[in-house]
Amino acid sequence: MSSGLYSIRGMNDLFPDRARLWDYLLGLTARVCGEFCYDRIDFPIVGPTALFCRAIGSDTDIVEKEMYSFTDNLNGDKLALRPEGTACCLRAVAENNMTYGRQQRLWYHGPMFRHERPQKGRYRQFHQIGIECFGMSHEYTELEILLLNSELWRCLGIGDSLELHVNTIGTLEERRLYRRVLVDYFSSHIDSLDDDSRRRLYSNPFRILDTKNKGMQSIVSNAPTFFKMLTTETQDRYHEFLSTLTETGIPYIWNNRLVRGLDYYNGVVFEWVSNQLGSQSAVCAGGRYDGLAKQLGYSNIYAVGCAIGIERIVELCSDKILPGGAIRLYAAHVGIEAFYKLHSLARDLRLAGWSVIVHPGVDPLGAQIKRADQFGCSAVLIIGESELKEASVCIKFLASGQQVKICFEKLQQFLIDSLKG
Repeated sequence: MSSGLYSIRGMNDLFPDRARLWDYLLGLTARVCGEFCYDRIDFPIVGPTALFCRAIGSDTDIVEKEMYSFTDNLNGDKLALRPEGTACCLRAVAENNMTYGRQQRLWYHGPMFRHERPQKGRYRQFHQIGIECFGMSHEYTELEILLLNSELWRCLGIGDSLELHVNTIGTLEERRLYRRVLVDYFSSHIDSLDDDSRRRLYSNPFRILDTKNKGMQSIVSNAPTFFKMLTTETQDRYHEFLSTLTETGIPYIWNNRLVRGLDYYNGVVFEWVSNQLGSQSAVCAGGRYDGLAKQLGYSNIYAVGCAIGIERIVELCSDKILPGGAIRLYAAHVGIEAFYKLHSLARDLRLAGWSVIVHPGVDPLGAQIKRADQFGCSAVLIIGESELKEASVCIKFLASGQQVKICFEKLQQFLIDSLKG
């Protein structure tokens, strides 16, 4: 049996072919976020355990079962690998008074960690893009984020693959009243609830509405409707939000069972879902979380945000037409003088935006050309004794096998005309 060490289950390696798709997605996200005037922020992967317990809710599965928590051996601090990014981002903004006298539009990306049962689209180390707005109280803020999402989907070519589900979960006081109604209703069906739902009945009955247990769907579908219990003001605000979606051309489905899995949301919540990803259908989810800053011990900050699952988006885009990366050139040489000349040419080509590998050994020319093919290069630049004397380079195009000699001064323009024209 091999004694080698292996990766941790649910924490996956990212290989070059997939990494190119990730780079493309992140580059596109940076561009689209920039067009909407969102600035990039970053924060540590490790945070105080109390931050996530207070933000996410101590009765959630994330805190109870999934969070990677540990004690710092040096000072005894209780720490955790971040299970999501919103609490971290808000902590950074509030701690550094970033909303003092102004609003903030921010985005970030990076790994998150939850000890879940690994399956397609759900991993123990997963990666998210976060988009957050702070200091804006109007529903137009939710609209702005959804328009940003829509533009990103359009650029990725997946707009037709996604549905937008929206709902409102009201104010804190409205949820307290609804909570009592739900507890009474589900208590009357206690024998039909699964173990998770019984455990959540008194601590977090809203999560029962989001159950994936098909055997409980009839009970859930007959539960009292929250929207009818909302105040007229809350209902009017929600209808106004729906009108903005219609007027700006964003199709939506009103899903009155959408509650979101994190306790800090209030008001409008939403999910972008796909029917092409199996059970893990949500690729982006978010909503308003105005009360979270106070929950963390700071002054009130109006806040709206969403998280985009990178693995799920890449899975959805994997069969789309995406660029395969920069055109690669391979520099092959015969003799040490040719080797040095190619390094000089390669430096100039890289400054002009080309990707170039100079063969590092003294292998036969045929072996060097074979290596170029292995690296997925489009052409080989060859210099030997005759090329040095003529101040030229021989270019071999690997797809066609065609060869041509070009003088050094005309090399860059020839490559542009041949490979980028």
